[in-house]
Amino acid sequence: MTAKLERHEVFETSGPGTVRVTTASGDVTIGASESNVIEVTLSVKDPSFQRMLDEAVIEFDRQRNSLVVRTRTHENFNAMRALRPRFVVALVRVRWIRPDVHIALPEGSSVEVMTASGDTEIIGASRKPR
Repeated sequence: MTAKLERHEVFETSGPGTVRVTTASGDVTIGASESNVIEVTLSVKDPSFQRMLDEAVIEFDRQRNSLVVRTRTHENFNAMRALRPRFVVALVRVRWIRPDVHIALPEGSSVEVMTASGDTEIIGASRKPR
């Protein structure tokens, strides 16, 4: 089986909607387009992190034109307390490696991004001129 470096999903919308992105780290890029399509691409730089693409949550509610993108976090961080310190440091470094998130969505959509680390860039019109 070949490891993949991207996960790509496309959703048809009826117009502008809402997007909520939650990630521990990784860069987030959001761009406005003139089409009624939302495209989501998650990417990792190393094939050994393919699992993060599979574990990420991408949910689209067609009725509300609402998209949620959430990368997974390690809820069991407290389980690492029993490990020797040198191993904990190595695991903590891996813990913060997350996929980059790239989204293209209709102009006029609203966006909410929550991240602990990583750059966020929004390109294009956030609202249509009145």
